[in-house]
Amino acid sequence: MKRRFSYFIIFLCISLFADAQSSYRLISSERISVDDSYDAHRDASMRRYLAPYQALLDRDLHTVLVNATASLQAGDPAGALNFWMVDALFRQMSEHCDEPIDMAVINNHAFRKALPEGPITMADMYECIPFENEVVVLKMKASDVMSLMKTIARRGTESFANASIEVKDGRLEKLTINGKAWDKDRVYTIVTIDYLAQGSGGMTAFRRALDTRYTKLFFRPLVCREMEILSLEGKLIRPYVDERFKILP
Repeated sequence: MKRRFSYFIIFLCISLFADAQSSYRLISSERISVDDSYDAHRDASMRRYLAPYQALLDRDLHTVLVNATASLQAGDPAGALNFWMVDALFRQMSEHCDEPIDMAVINNHAFRKALPEGPITMADMYECIPFENEVVVLKMKASDVMSLMKTIARRGTESFANASIEVKDGRLEKLTINGKAWDKDRVYTIVTIDYLAQGSGGMTAFRRALDTRYTKLFFRPLVCREMEILSLEGKLIRPYVDERFKILP
């Protein structure tokens, strides 16, 4: 009896699927723009329903995380925004990881808006970093780290923390990590975001990692936490651009 019932269920599913395949076909289609033209006739009852949620959202988004002495702008290869962000990622992950972190890497174009002088709010951070990028820890052979940094030297569109390079005519001339010369026999531990860890954005060297660990920690909340810590300590963000990416004449 059970076997008959199972056959019946299978037959019924196949029949429904076949009927669905044959009964529906596309007659026409059109593109409908969903824009502010709909705001002309707002639904008052829906606005009342959403009002308490909007109030909570506004409160959270307008929370001041920290103050900055000047605006932070992104730039290739050097920019105050990308340098501060990658350094913040490095500091935060150094606290979260059980092992020493050798370097952090991010792409400069991950930042879609500059951060303002004065108060920096959560809303500013969502506009600056709109993507939900998970932070990834990778173990990499020294040769693959060298390949990675050669790509960064040539492109100039990524930033890194706890390392420095000297570049001439787009070629990597010197690599220093954690204040020491690149060691061909080392295995390095690098933190980055999932987009780059998957080899996107031209960072194909990450695909050759010996080990890749997704941390369930996300980039924006980590750097927001760094801002909150500064604020609690009574400190400000003071934008800087150093010579970690040094272009030789």
